[in-house]
Amino acid sequence: MGTEVSRAFMQYFMTVKVARETQVRKEFGIICRIFEEPGDRHDDWKKMIGLLNRQLQFVQMTIRAVISELNGAVYWGIANTATDELSKLSSYFAGKDLKYVQDLLRAMIEKKGQIEREPAERLKHDDGPDKMTFGEVKLLLSDLVKLRWLKIDKSENFLFGERTYLEFNPYFDQLLKDGNIPECRYCKKWCILGTEDGSHFHCEDREMAMAAEQ
Repeated sequence: MGTEVSRAFMQYFMTVKVARETQVRKEFGIICRIFEEPGDRHDDWKKMIGLLNRQLQFVQMTIRAVISELNGAVYWGIANTATDELSKLSSYFAGKDLKYVQDLLRAMIEKKGQIEREPAERLKHDDGPDKMTFGEVKLLLSDLVKLRWLKIDKSENFLFGERTYLEFNPYFDQLLKDGNIPECRYCKKWCILGTEDGSHFHCEDREMAMAAEQ
C-alpha cells in the first residue's frame, strides 16, 4: 500500500484526535479509493495502524483503541505513551491549566467518573501562581468539552470524554492494579463510571440481554 495512503491516514488521526471505530474504518476506505489502492480486506486498516505505530514510537506516541464507559463503543486515536499522569497532561496543558486539569481528573476519579458543574468550577485556585478566575475556569471547561477530554450531560454533570479514556487507559490500568479503582464484575477491567454493584452500564445491559435470550 502506497505512502500516500499512510500519510493521509496519519493526517486523519492528527486532525480528529479520536474517532469511533466504525468511522475510522469508513475513513480508511475513502482514503484507499481516493488513491486507487486496495483496502477492502477486513484487517487492512488495522495493518495500516500497525505501520503508523512503528513510525510514531520514535516520538512517544501511538494509535490505540479504548472502550468508552459511557456507551461501550470502541474508539481509536493518537495517545501519548508516557505512563505517568503528569507527563501525559504536560504534553497538552501548561501552567495553571495543567494544575487545574490534574485536580479535576483526580476529583472525577474520586466521584466515580463525574462531577457537577459547580464543584468543578470551585476547583479553581484563588491565590499563588496557579490562581484562576471563574471566567478562565469556565473557558477551560468549555475547551475540554470541545476537545473531547470531557462530556457534559443534560444535568450539567461533567463526564470523562473519549480522549481521556484513550490517553489514560494505562494510568487507569495501574490504578486498578493498585486497588484504587474498582473492577467491572463482568469484563474484569477498570470501572470508574458504573452501576452501584460495580459494573459498566453497557456490560450489565449486555449480560441482561443475553440472559433474556436464554
